[in-house]
Amino acid sequence: MTAKYRFIMDPSHGYLEVPRSDVEAARFQPSTHSYFDPKNNMVYLEQYFDDPGYLTAAGLTNPDAPHKGCTLGKVSLEASFQHTCAVKGLKAFN
Repeated sequence: MTAKYRFIMDPSHGYLEVPRSDVEAARFQPSTHSYFDPKNNMVYLEQYFDDPGYLTAAGLTNPDAPHKGCTLGKVSLEASFQHTCAVKGLKAFN
């Protein structure tokens, strides 16, 4: 089974959009670098601080991959580029 997520980026940063239920199921606690949107119940995991930790906690990294943290075959990403990232206007997760 492949997890499907959206990666939202602007010219300087990126966030992995994950349903809050997935974050809770992985028992992952995002840092204050990530954001939460209560309207759509999505968590936006910051690309450097929380994205890798969540993918590992959720068992979505591939231990047989040639480099650590590879999600090859386990995660399908839809990329979304925004000139102004709306994520930064949301409330910090904690």
